[in-house]
Amino acid sequence: MPDQKRTWILIVAAVAVVLAVATTIALVELPGQRIGIGREGGRPGETALPDLPQATWEMSVHASGVEGKLTGAEKKALQRQRPELRVLVKRVYDSLFIHPNRLADTLKENFSEPAAVSLRRAGAGADEAGRVATTLRRATIGIQATGGARMAVASVTVHADGDGSDQPVVHRSALWLERARGDWKVVAFDVRQGPLPEPSGDKKGDETSKQRGKGKKPNRKSP
Repeated sequence: MPDQKRTWILIVAAVAVVLAVATTIALVELPGQRIGIGREGGRPGETALPDLPQATWEMSVHASGVEGKLTGAEKKALQRQRPELRVLVKRVYDSLFIHPNRLADTLKENFSEPAAVSLRRAGAGADEAGRVATTLRRATIGIQATGGARMAVASVTVHADGDGSDQPVVHRSALWLERARGDWKVVAFDVRQGPLPEPSGDKKGDETSKQRGKGKKPNRKSP
């Protein structure tokens, strides 16, 4: 656990440097592989969308950057900010994968302007509403408990099947968030999106992959 605490301390310190040197900036801007490109959408004005199955969110929120026990004030700050961060993460990824028609408004409300522009260019998420079924949605949010809980990092993984796609897609990202004037904003991000690797068939190799992934198996539930 001390190693994990030191890791979070380094992450928070890195965020502080980014904010101080470059105001707000997207750390990684990758082209990604979007889901649903090349398939026909609905007719103009058509509002009915297919009711595709979506995975239940697995979400945890914890304190980071603290040595020893939390003070009473730190615990209260953490409790106050936890619900808002949960809602923000769900809203962002619902807009990326399920309701991309809402993405522009979501980014305007929840991202700094430079980060919003960069995420739109990164090619993450789906290109059309009603085309994606998710099979895994997992988020871990670490809140810097000191200083009034004003910075946080969210690590998110989404597995998705596009309508008619040959291979599921895995999306992994990290969001760096800052709270200013009472509102949380994503000020930087790191995103990777591409085909979900198929099992190799090599039990020894698969076991190595599981260890590197901390033993978390892809939740490949059937729609």
